[in-house]
Amino acid sequence: MPSGPDDRRWHVSQLEGAFEDEVWTVRHSGVTERIAHGPHSAPPAEPDERSQEVEERLGRDLAAMAEYARASGTPMILLTYPIEASWYAVANRVGRRIAAEYELTLVETVVPVQAIPEAERDWIWVAHPGPRIYAAIATELATVLGEPVVDASGRPVQAPEAGDARPH
Repeated sequence: MPSGPDDRRWHVSQLEGAFEDEVWTVRHSGVTERIAHGPHSAPPAEPDERSQEVEERLGRDLAAMAEYARASGTPMILLTYPIEASWYAVANRVGRRIAAEYELTLVETVVPVQAIPEAERDWIWVAHPGPRIYAAIATELATVLGEPVVDASGRPVQAPEAGDARPH
């Protein structure tokens, strides 16, 4: 796939290592970057230097995206992660702060997931949502944006009641 200075797509050109010690080589806008993923550990119970660094860096990244979107006249929407645990909770906290600071639309994906009975929540590998959870998130997003909620064939379905993540 060709890549030049005007190419805005991310290209993963190399992946090394195993799950706990991956290094990704990616190209974007003519720049090559190596991203190292260390062991997946939970954030500390009390903020420490590392967790503060993560929060500050994510805050800077999200703020830069918000400023770029604003400068280009593009509306920006932030979605929380659908889980309030570990680093996801940290990212959600930062996302909520940036959404408030930049007056962005924020879609709380935790809410529709909590409306699904716990036994019916379909989480797959490493806390990735399954189809039922993604459907609930998509319905919440459509509702927040004021868009019609449709099924896979494009037929309208009744919008869910507040707190009910399942289309009727």
